[in-house]
Amino acid sequence: MNDRSRPAPGTPASETYAPAELGENEKVSLIADQIREKAGQAAQLVRGKTPDPVLDKTAQAATQGWDSATRAGQYAADKPPDLLLEKAGQAVTVARQARPAPIAGAAIIVLVLVLVLVLVLVLVRRSRRRSR
Repeated sequence: MNDRSRPAPGTPASETYAPAELGENEKVSLIADQIREKAGQAAQLVRGKTPDPVLDKTAQAATQGWDSATRAGQYAADKPPDLLLEKAGQAVTVARQARPAPIAGAAIIVLVLVLVLVLVLVLVRRSRRRSR
């Protein structure tokens, strides 16, 4: 995007460039800028016509909303649901019970390998003795 595709701040976007000079992306950008400008003007009009007591009440309500959301989030973080605690407890129990199974399996595999090795050694020695 070049410098010519954006109007200078404070300049109405529709007066800056003729649409024939702009590409498709620049036209979309120009329209988006015009919409933003109109929305900003409308917001200023509403703020200017809104009585101060209404603005004060709105600010208070927003503050209360933020405070309530903060308290709710803190409560949720401090006290997880009982179901979650129960499921976590079950997972820990299963993990503790499952821990010996891989260890026992590994021990059995090592034992079998040692027995096979001993058997091979015995058979090799016998075959060497007979061949003498």
